[in-house]
Amino acid sequence: MTVKVLAFDLDGTLLRKDQTVDPRTADAIHRAIDAGMHVVLATGRDRAGCEFVYKPLGLDKGENYLALVNGQILYDFANKEYDVDDVLTPEDSVKIQNTCRKYGVEGIFCCGYDFYSYLTTPGRVRKQLRRVISGEPDDYGLKAASDVRTFANLPSRGRVVDKDINK
Repeated sequence: MTVKVLAFDLDGTLLRKDQTVDPRTADAIHRAIDAGMHVVLATGRDRAGCEFVYKPLGLDKGENYLALVNGQILYDFANKEYDVDDVLTPEDSVKIQNTCRKYGVEGIFCCGYDFYSYLTTPGRVRKQLRRVISGEPDDYGLKAASDVRTFANLPSRGRVVDKDINK
């Protein structure tokens, strides 16, 4: 049997605790690519969230792939194409917001590279207080890649998100 594809999960598998790939592992990946194998990075992250891994490995320059958003989106580097699985519709966002309001929890909608946060006004005030008191970011660190995605708060009453929801 000939191995044709190597797939790696990122967090806790391919990445070390310092979020880097061990040099010996990177070398083995390069040798596998040179031998004609394809590499797939599988992650719950979006494409921008794993760029720090695939660019240094040079995966974006060959016939390699990304399995993103827990397998919902596949990206083919060679053809620069996405294959997106079924998504939630914009109308579903109102149902989700109503459920979030009912249980007092936050809902975050991932729409491609954009994130929308739904939280009631009292919930948002509590979240801002936690940020001030404990220093926790109120966006879960998602604004860190603001050059490629947005993170917007939805109003406190249901609003239809105008894009398909993929996460």
